[in-house]
Amino acid sequence: TDKIMVSSYKLAEDLSAQEKIPKEKFLVNYNSPTLTSISLNAEKIREIKNNFSLSPDSFIITGVGRLIEQKGFIYLIEAAAEVLKNNPGSKIYFLIFGKGVLENELRGRINQLNLNERILLPGLAPMENIMALTDIFVMPELYDGLALAILEAMSVGKPVIVSKVSGPDEVIEDNVNGLFVEPKNVPMLAEKILQLIEDENLRKKLGAKAQEDAKKFSIENRVKIIENAVISLYENFK
Repeated sequence: TDKIMVSSYKLAEDLSAQEKIPKEKFLVNYNSPTLTSISLNAEKIREIKNNFSLSPDSFIITGVGRLIEQKGFIYLIEAAAEVLKNNPGSKIYFLIFGKGVLENELRGRINQLNLNERILLPGLAPMENIMALTDIFVMPELYDGLALAILEAMSVGKPVIVSKVSGPDEVIEDNVNGLFVEPKNVPMLAEKILQLIEDENLRKKLGAKAQEDAKKFSIENRVKIIENAVISLYENFK
């Protein structure tokens, strides 16, 4: 093997140390978001919201991923409770999309908080529909991993809040194209969500820069990296 392709520098470092493979063997090529724009009109967005029994003027915070411990959605639920406590009469909703072994546990906690109508676990849905609903995207992962959903949200100009862990820290610059929170830090997560809810200009600024930065992860750029690697290997063997 001449080159091993991986999806982040952190993964390259970990595999190099674990398998005793020289770092120069690895080629980092990030995953590519499949969404580059959302073409849904206002009427279609109202229809999607109506499917979830949400009013057209509802403000929606979303998370996407497997319902497993690594994704940290229990902390998003706890933060959501804090946000909603501070906005009792608002039309703020939290939708966490995905399936996984923690679904019943998460639903149980939502029941305990008596927030079944404000924190929803809708299961699976097309990413285009999820992003059409999204006002703020949150990925509260506990440890390493660059979720493709983060890049999807960035690529369509959504403001993102992510955990400061290896992976996201390769693409997110705090307060430039997103906001960082410490893993498991519920007060900090609630604070950042509230900050974005209350500051429309910041949401727009972060979303615009995120969309600009996400262009480097386009499929075309990813293919170019592979092409250059193949050409380089070919030249070396001539």
